[in-house]
Amino acid sequence: MNEDLMIKKLISLEEKVDNLEKNMGKVVVKVNNLDVITESLDEIKEMLTKKDIEQTATIHALKRHEKRIEILEKHNNIQTHTA
Repeated sequence: MNEDLMIKKLISLEEKVDNLEKNMGKVVVKVNNLDVITESLDEIKEMLTKKDIEQTATIHALKRHEKRIEILEKHNNIQTHTA
């Protein structure tokens, strides 16, 4: 590997490390498909609209409902096999 390429790679690595150190303790939040880096919970709350929260709640409700159906199906299968 030639020396110029090694120097470029080293500089690139140093920049990545600097970036990591700068962002330590921060959270990456996905907002409308954009990554937002923040360490402020208030900022995160502002980013989340009521609609986002409703969608999340709906997803959680659906997952719980699916789990209930899965449990009922297993229970019915057990009863069918033992009858």
